Amino acid sequence: MKPELATEIHNADPNIILELYQINLKGKGEYYFHAGENGIRKKVVFNGKEYEPIAMKVNGFEYKGDGRLPRPTMLIANSLGEMSLKNMFFEDFISHKVTRIKTFIKYIDDINFPGNNNPYGEADIENAFSKDEYYVNQKIREDKYSCEYELVSILELQDMKLPGRRIMANHCSWIYRSINGCGYNGSAVAD
Repeated sequence: MKPELATEIHNADPNIILELYQINLKGKGEYYFHAGENGIRKKVVFNGKEYEPIAMKVNGFEYKGDGRLPRPTMLIANSLGEMSLKNMFFEDFISHKVTRIKTFIKYIDDINFPGNNNPYGEADIENAFSKDEYYVNQKIREDKYSCEYELVSILELQDMKLPGRRIMANHCSWIYRSINGCGYNGSAVAD
């Protein structure tokens, strides 16, 4: 690790929240990155994984009171066409899982600090906030400057098949009047 990053992180407020991102590349590994927020513009190691800094902007994770699920957007810099190449290779990341991890600086791995010694305590992956998991629904736009993606919950992913049983109106697939079915043991009330 470069001494500048160690000094930078060592001088940072331990309660700064880092947002780390992972894209599951469907059998071809994982892509780990962070937005370089809070002045941290070098790689960060969390849970033994190296998160590369990349110029990006993500928004829309907040839940609203109207019942709609959030549809975050992720805008990533396309310097030297790097994201365009990844889009070609990974088919615009459509249906790839994107995980956002939020944690405090004080919980990142010891290797991020001078002498591999975290001055705020020990690295603790369990103290991260709950993970946000979304899927790339579509690439909104791509140009020589940036690529923008729309993320959705697994419940909104197009053409997604979830395991389960078929549900039909006015019909229960369970056997009536049994302990293994709907639980009704009384006599028939209709024919």
